[in-house]
Amino acid sequence: METADQDKLERVFRDMAWDDKKKIINAAFRKAVKPTVERAYANAPVGRTGNLRRSIGTVSPYNEIAIVVGTLRTRGKQGHHGHLVEEGTVDRFYITKRGNKHFTGKMNPYGYYAHFLKKAVDATENQTLNILSQEWYKVIDRYHRKNGL
Repeated sequence: METADQDKLERVFRDMAWDDKKKIINAAFRKAVKPTVERAYANAPVGRTGNLRRSIGTVSPYNEIAIVVGTLRTRGKQGHHGHLVEEGTVDRFYITKRGNKHFTGKMNPYGYYAHFLKKAVDATENQTLNILSQEWYKVIDRYHRKNGL
């Protein structure tokens, strides 16, 4: 794309309403983070039910220009324990009335599956930035043509 075309698209973008900017940026972000979601899906442990792996996706926070990649707990997704698998937990125990301490477990933060989201983000960072730089102007141009500006 030529510099003159890029300047024109940037001027069009600056003059848009905030809601339109949010739609454009989030559309570009959503395409850019697709490799990250796929890598996180591949890195995630399957587990007994497979809920964690199936819950990996993206969501756009209300009234913000952003896309969040992670384990979802909405729209029927059941990734409620994603943060525990990603970061691990501390030692869990309880104390009886007699003062005996019973250890109930710990999810090892250094296990084979720990930090599956962080590893996915680190592995696809450059690829995401390249896709974002390409998609940015495509999405603005599509909006520009659709609205006849």
